[in-house]
Amino acid sequence: MNACQSRSISTGFTLVEMLVVVLIIGILVTFASLTIGNRAVSDKIDTEAARMTQLFQLAQEESELRGLEIGFLYTDAGYEFLVLGDNGLWAPIAEGPLHARALPAPIEFSLRVEGRPVAPAQAERVKARPAAKDEDGSAQTEKSSDTPPLQPQVLILSSGELTAFELDIGAAELDYVQHIEGDIVGKITLQRRQLKS
Repeated sequence: MNACQSRSISTGFTLVEMLVVVLIIGILVTFASLTIGNRAVSDKIDTEAARMTQLFQLAQEESELRGLEIGFLYTDAGYEFLVLGDNGLWAPIAEGPLHARALPAPIEFSLRVEGRPVAPAQAERVKARPAAKDEDGSAQTEKSSDTPPLQPQVLILSSGELTAFELDIGAAELDYVQHIEGDIVGKITLQRRQLKS
């Protein structure tokens, strides 16, 4: 009789136990993928902030060494550095590290100049057609009578000074921004700032 009783006691897992284990594994995988997804966006923000800081510092050095007046302009779609030509018009820098760049999704910029918020320039204004290049690598742009001239939002002067600005680089799903600040004497700093809830 003991042999029959031990046979009826099964070893193994019930269907309910298996479903609970599968459910727990599914929840853990979901949390892991959400964490990795936010980490990827965080890495993009950090990389773009480091790049922007280095580009501003490079623009300062180029401006001082070559005696050029350089400007910074951003839109919802991207940003670019401009150079003041001999004709008194701003033109995009077409080549080199200061060329125009697209802003990768989901990164967003927020610019304040001398304490005031600055809206992004209209993308159509930035897309002027390059016609020729100056000896300094900047593009001379063809202007039609209905296209207003490009105007930078931040000036980087050959004297080493620049327009006081604050540029926040972030994404909607993150609880922090990378904050780049430039003061009038040319000091540029980068720091991470938590957003207030």
